[in-house]
Amino acid sequence: MRALLSPVFGRVAAMAMALVAAAATAAPAGSIVTAEEIERARAQANAARSAAEATWRTEELACRERFFANACRERARRAYLEVQDETRSILLEAGRAERRLQAQARSAARQAALAEAPDEQQVAAREAEARARHEARLQRAQADADDRLRREQAAEERRLELERRRVETRQREAQRAARAAQDDEHARRFAQRQAQADTRAQRRAQERAEN
Repeated sequence: MRALLSPVFGRVAAMAMALVAAAATAAPAGSIVTAEEIERARAQANAARSAAEATWRTEELACRERFFANACRERARRAYLEVQDETRSILLEAGRAERRLQAQARSAARQAALAEAPDEQQVAAREAEARARHEARLQRAQADADDRLRREQAAEERRLELERRRVETRQREAQRAARAAQDDEHARRFAQRQAQADTRAQRRAQERAEN
């Protein structure tokens, strides 16, 4: 392989395999537990894949100019696939670890929700308290409405009483005016009759004096 591949490819391939080895050593099966470990394993695996991809493209072009070009390309391809297989295993392990963490988080959330969920007695007590507050609000609203109605009725009664008194006052004033006019008419007629009687008396007295 080394005789057919370029020195550059050899160095880059070695670097890619070193990255793979570092990732595999840092993340053996079942060892990825935390989110930080998942992120680190993925970063190392992706770096190895990027290096292997760059190596494969460079060497695929270089192999065209060498003897046994097909064998050169095949060896480069195998080295590339070896890195892909190794990094795929690491990425799969990171994915399984991530799903385990997500499942643990969901389980913890459910447990917390169950722990915080009120029991039936607490729910019944809260509902009873809510109903009591609601009924108290209704009673206060009804009391306010009744009080407002009483004030409106009292105001209406005062208005009617005031109007009644005004009517009675006008009626009494009209009656006094009518009686005064009647008295004036009686006085006028009395004075007229008195004047007529005086006139008749004077006439009779004059007639007697003439006789």
